Amino acid sequence: AGQKLKLKIFFNGGSHHLIRNSHQVLDSLVNVLSGNKRRVRIEGHIFFDGKSAKEEDGYDFETRTYNLSENRAKIVYLHLIKKGIDKERLEYEGMAGKFPTGEASTDRRVEIVLLD
Repeated sequence: AGQKLKLKIFFNGGSHHLIRNSHQVLDSLVNVLSGNKRRVRIEGHIFFDGKSAKEEDGYDFETRTYNLSENRAKIVYLHLIKKGIDKERLEYEGMAGKFPTGEASTDRRVEIVLLD
């Protein structure tokens, strides 16, 4: 429990739509989750540029809302459900810019945390 799976699930700036090759990574995650009953939390992240507070979420240009990291986590959540993973095993949370990696391309990401 508490272990993070650092999968390469990435997004373009200001968007919650997955970059194309992220679908293959998610399909691999579906295969792993299908083989067990573990619960997971999907954590969405945004690029932290240092100009705003780390707790402030990013602007999603498509929804016109300031909940980009949550939208990123939610799109992965919905994808897993669509692929047959029981929603009772999943939760998602937007982490805003609280955990920057220092690089824009890797800050725009989703991480999977094993809960049990």
